[in-house]
Amino acid sequence: MAFTQMKSIIPILHPYDWDTTFAQLDAWLHFGTQPWQWLAPLLLNGPIVSIITVIYTGIWFLACFGTLTYAALDINRPQARMQFILSYFACWSIMGTFAAIIFSSVGPVYFQHFGTPSNLYQPLTEQLRLLDAQGWFTPVFAIDLVWNASQSKNIAMSGLGISAMPSLHVAMGCLIYLYARTFGPIARLISGAFFGMIFVGSVLLGWHYAIDSYAAIFGTVIIWKAAGWVSKMTLKARAPAISGI
Repeated sequence: MAFTQMKSIIPILHPYDWDTTFAQLDAWLHFGTQPWQWLAPLLLNGPIVSIITVIYTGIWFLACFGTLTYAALDINRPQARMQFILSYFACWSIMGTFAAIIFSSVGPVYFQHFGTPSNLYQPLTEQLRLLDAQGWFTPVFAIDLVWNASQSKNIAMSGLGISAMPSLHVAMGCLIYLYARTFGPIARLISGAFFGMIFVGSVLLGWHYAIDSYAAIFGTVIIWKAAGWVSKMTLKARAPAISGI
């Protein structure tokens, strides 16, 4: 709730002004082409969009809270437990709040309202709405819901602010992978596939620029390593006291 309320007041603290820059960076990094255009020929169709939307808007929440719950109960591996929990809340507070305020942006699906030229992502949004009209499961309902909520004057009621940079969807996917790989190859494979789907979905569904996801991965890895050092030092310091008891 704290995170979503902060998202609601981002445009008050820092009006959205990074979208054009991020769109230009995306094109520069991807050889003059927007990243979603690389994915569109193979993935921007009804069946694929439906599957990715389910994973991105539904399974992601279950994975996030499910992994957090499991980690909280993982008392047999105290360092991994502490490292994940510290990383989890650091990602939400540092990247999801402070970085989101500094790099205030809305993402491709809302680019028409804040970016230049305003029609840069129109082909993507039009295709998503066409698939939605054909009966496929798409993010269109969520896109409209979040936009209408962001226009509400009642910030406390909405809790559905807009923030693109960095992508917390991708950050959580990356964090789950970093934690799950400590369980062995099967967990690494499953979490890696999930992480990959979230990464692709962030771009294909228009929620994020690719650079949002790159920044999220970089930030998550840094936070994970820092949390690992903190957890190791903390448990090492506690060991003498515990053995004394």
